[in-house]
Amino acid sequence: MLPSSLLRVRRVGVRIYPVFAGFSYSNLYIADQLINLFKLSIGKTLGELQKSLEDLEIEFCNLYKIHYKLYRGLLTILLRRVKTVKPKTPINPIAVRMMLFKASNMMFKGAVLTDDERRKVIEYVAGDLGISTSEVEKCFDAVYEENEVIEGFEDLDSETLLKQYNLSLTQTLLFKSLKLNIESHITGSEAKRLLWNVKRLGLLYFAEKIANGLRISIDGPASIIRSIERYGTLIAKLIPYIVSLKSWIIEAEIRGKKRSYKFTLTSSQKKLFPQLKQVEEAYDSSLEEDFARRFNSLNLGWKLVREPEPLIANGSIFIPDFAALMDDVKIYIEIVGFWTPEYLKRKIEKLRMVKGVNMIVAADESLSCSSIANIPHEVILFKNRLSPVDVLLALRKYEKPRKTVVDLTKPIIKLKNLDSKTPIDRGYKVVGRLAVKKDLVEIIDKIVKELNGKTLAEAIDMLRKVGIEDMYAIDIIEAYGFKVKWHGLEGIVEKGSSNSNI
Repeated sequence: MLPSSLLRVRRVGVRIYPVFAGFSYSNLYIADQLINLFKLSIGKTLGELQKSLEDLEIEFCNLYKIHYKLYRGLLTILLRRVKTVKPKTPINPIAVRMMLFKASNMMFKGAVLTDDERRKVIEYVAGDLGISTSEVEKCFDAVYEENEVIEGFEDLDSETLLKQYNLSLTQTLLFKSLKLNIESHITGSEAKRLLWNVKRLGLLYFAEKIANGLRISIDGPASIIRSIERYGTLIAKLIPYIVSLKSWIIEAEIRGKKRSYKFTLTSSQKKLFPQLKQVEEAYDSSLEEDFARRFNSLNLGWKLVREPEPLIANGSIFIPDFAALMDDVKIYIEIVGFWTPEYLKRKIEKLRMVKGVNMIVAADESLSCSSIANIPHEVILFKNRLSPVDVLLALRKYEKPRKTVVDLTKPIIKLKNLDSKTPIDRGYKVVGRLAVKKDLVEIIDKIVKELNGKTLAEAIDMLRKVGIEDMYAIDIIEAYGFKVKWHGLEGIVEKGSSNSNI
């Protein structure tokens, strides 16, 4: 994006148009000259580069009639591609400045007022440090950004620079959008990819199918009550992907000072923009990332898949946050946080419309319990962060009994794998959802006395050492009345208020 002060648009009635940079000879020439100037400035200071750019602006704006906003917009993009380092100094610049201020206060009771006083202070500090006065001055000035040395520059060609400017201009305009509508005639796999990008950025959206494509309505940054700047940045990250699709239309309502304007951009103008290769980024939501990492670390038979295939919700598209897979069982998982009341309302309505699938909805307990409770899915409430153990326990009921014959001689048997006609041997004791041999229960009884305060990994390891498979560990820990509370990425086993279930 560009600074809002460099946004350049035309307004015609109710419509607003960005003034894009075309690929005219003069624009390409100016872009090329700027790129060459940056490359030739390697080894010089930022201040020297800035002085050359100011001189060049006067020349270009007068000779080529280039608008100063275009010129400075190109500079903004190029400056982001510059790598600088602090100038080398014999002594830490901050320490030298502190000594100068201290000497000034001691010799002249405060700030120096004349060149002669300044010289005396510098000479005093130079003598104290055993370096020259010029070195003292160099150390004093080293903290200023203008004295940083240009170490490198990420090169590009003039046409790419102009395309990048057009993209940045569009992103800057959409930062003022109240609502954003995107239509794209794309294949099913492209639609999934587009929705994945929208969801991974955490945008507030509503999607629906149209003929041969997809329509997505996104709440704009100007409509968000909080985190406007962060949300606007997320919108900006989506635009490069949209303009790289084959066929698309972007329509937006732009907030002005006194009125709103309509903005339309179509794929007929895609040559104005860079066509980027899309790379999947890491989780944007720390809540989802935190849950996924902790869930997968348990490794208890369920495979967690991020952003599974879209579901249909009364004609609309809904993509759950996760799907948990075991054998041929698939359970969808949706984590409901909080943005705006309107968004929450739409989310709950869509969850009510999703039918014919098994889904676990994990909701922040600060939300309206009555509205969440009415959805046709199992609900888990959490505070601040979602415990993967709570989700695993909810998934247990969906696990299918193994088709293989149950070995009644094993030390631990899942009760659900037993036929209702099969009696539990007297040598077993019921422990929660498990039947455990009594001699093993006696060993477990001793171990659980040491579990309180242990990490979940330590607890599982302690049980593993006495022959308890990892897949049974969580059930045993729960059956003995323990809870797992998460601190960072580490689960801590703590004695709960509930009684043991043995």
